[in-house]
Amino acid sequence: MKTALYGRFIKDDDLQHLQQLLALLCNSPDSLLVYEPYRKLIQEKGLELSGELRTFTDKDDLSGRVDHMVSVGGDGSILSTIKAVKESEIPVLGINMGRLGFLASAGRKDFEQAVQNLNAGRYLIDRRQILQLNSDSDLFDDLNYALNEFSLHKHDSGSMVTVHVWVDGVFLNSYWADGVIVSTPTGSTAYNLSCGGPIVYPGSRAVVITPIAPHNLNVRPIVLPSDVEIKLKIAGRSEYYICNLDGRSSQVDAEEELSIVTAPFTFNLIRFEEGHFFSTIRGKLLWGSDTRN
Repeated sequence: MKTALYGRFIKDDDLQHLQQLLALLCNSPDSLLVYEPYRKLIQEKGLELSGELRTFTDKDDLSGRVDHMVSVGGDGSILSTIKAVKESEIPVLGINMGRLGFLASAGRKDFEQAVQNLNAGRYLIDRRQILQLNSDSDLFDDLNYALNEFSLHKHDSGSMVTVHVWVDGVFLNSYWADGVIVSTPTGSTAYNLSCGGPIVYPGSRAVVITPIAPHNLNVRPIVLPSDVEIKLKIAGRSEYYICNLDGRSSQVDAEEELSIVTAPFTFNLIRFEEGHFFSTIRGKLLWGSDTRN
């Protein structure tokens, strides 16, 4: 089995764990490809390597060369792998070295077993929906995808804005708020949840529109089918506003109309038999927890 290794940073507390992980993944000279910026960090931290690590920089370096990808870090690292896999749909295993690691299937204590299961093919694949942003100005170039959410909100801490929203060409609503979130089922437990949106099962084919701090309190989040096109236009006192895709930000002109659709490919997240979504929300989000019992 051939593996791609992806990461964004290395904390000193995790050096021992990463050294063990490298030893597990390098079981033959050509079994591992490492994201080039991450390889530099590995060398800077003085980790021992068995031979010269082969590297990759984008999906063109991976196509047909690896069976899966291992992402080391937190949920942010997993979200960032989308730029490396894109439409190749290479399955991604998250190993959490961060705090919550909601999307990760393994952590510091069990990554050895996870790698053994990975190499033996003992895993399941969750096909996660991806959002695609279309705009006249190509705000994110060819990285116009989001696994969690798209958000559009005001530029500063001043007055609220108005976000006009259409669904398949039919006017939905004008949100007087700090902004609006369009979330996938995967992202429903992220920014969407903190703004009062619903938890959506990952296998659902749906998108959620959730206002951010709405002034008109009678407006609520709405769940829509995944095959719709959502168009948004923002109005307010500023010339520019902030558009986000999974934490990547860009300024958008007030005159620009944005379109959100479901991408024609999926993000394939590796999980193991015991890692069901229900146990994850109970264990990591303390969903339904009652300290009285």
